Amino acid sequence: MTDPAPSPARHLRELPYDGESPAVESPAVFRCTERDGVVEVTGPCPRCAGRSRTVPEPLPPGTGTKGLRDLLLPRRENSAAALTDERLLARDYECACGHPHEGSGGTLGPVGCGAIWYISHLVRE
Repeated sequence: MTDPAPSPARHLRELPYDGESPAVESPAVFRCTERDGVVEVTGPCPRCAGRSRTVPEPLPPGTGTKGLRDLLLPRRENSAAALTDERLLARDYECACGHPHEGSGGTLGPVGCGAIWYISHLVRE
């Protein structure tokens, strides 16, 4: 399967960090792999074209187990199996290309260009 809109061939490391722009749709195909119960979503950042890697949490923050309430209500699955395609396509992704773009705060700040996107093309491998 090929990407619907190929990203630039080289990583645009010279782009400054931009954490203020709204999320955009990425036309690229993202890959989803699972190893030892850990799900990883990889693909090119639509802004800087760096290879971005995300390990999504099985459940959104604040939806885990909490004391007595959890004992009274049915448990919600908190595993890699809970990361359905629907859930992976419904979330935002942030550039995690591994390169500290100018203005990102160096190695102590975010390691990526700051772009945020959502995906519509996901292939499980």
